[in-house]
Amino acid sequence: MSGDSLQPCSTILVQTNRGKYTGSNSLLCIVCLASFSHVDTLYTRLFIVHCSLFTVHRSLFIVHCSLFIVHRSPFIVHSSLFLVHWGGEILQICDQSYFS
Repeated sequence: MSGDSLQPCSTILVQTNRGKYTGSNSLLCIVCLASFSHVDTLYTRLFIVHCSLFTVHRSLFIVHCSLFIVHRSPFIVHSSLFLVHWGGEILQICDQSYFS
């Protein structure tokens, strides 16, 4: 993901179709344009968390550089394409300011 700018970020907001969840950890984020492919496809700006760990709906999310492991569904990030399947839900990880 060379060429992407690194930006400091104090709050990460995780949004699923069941609600929004926040966590603060003085995180370093990579911003990119990505697509989520599930039943439908949506395009959005994402902040990918670098070296962070947090829990949503008792499912563990581990994000480290280009490796993104979702509970029961591991996959690798290729450039700006994300294939997401998590409990039949579309998942977004965005900087909180995206929703302001």
